[in-house]
Formats: sequence, C-alpha cells, structure tokens
Amino acid sequence: MKMDLCDLSPSYVRSIAPYQPGKPISELAREMGLDEAGIVKLASNENPRGIGPRTRAAIEAAPRTATASS
Repeated sequence: MKMDLCDLSPSYVRSIAPYQPGKPISELAREMGLDEAGIVKLASNENPRGIGPRTRAAIEAAPRTATASS
C-alpha cells in the first residue's frame, strides 16, 4: 500500500494556497505598453531601495545569539 505524504501534514498546511509566480517581463510589458528593457524584475523579497531604516534599527537592536555554524 502506497502512503500519500500529504496525509502526514496537518490540514492547515494542506489548505495553504500554492505559490503563484509573478508575470514574466514580456507579458507585463505587453499588457502595460512598456519597453521590456525598462523593466526591472525583483523577487518577492527584494526592493530597489535596500534595507529600510526601521528594519536596520530592529536588526541592530536585536540580541546577538550564537548560530549553529559558529
């Protein structure tokens, strides 16, 4: 009998919607009437301005802990 690994995960995990990737640059350019060369595609966790000042302050204020690699 073959076991379905999904049955091992809690229902709340199974109910999470699958990741929906963003549009390709070519599709965005076509829909918006833009030149592909002028579009910069960033990943979901990136922004063009770098780390924000409040984020930097929170990181600097956080207590330092040892990591597994040290």
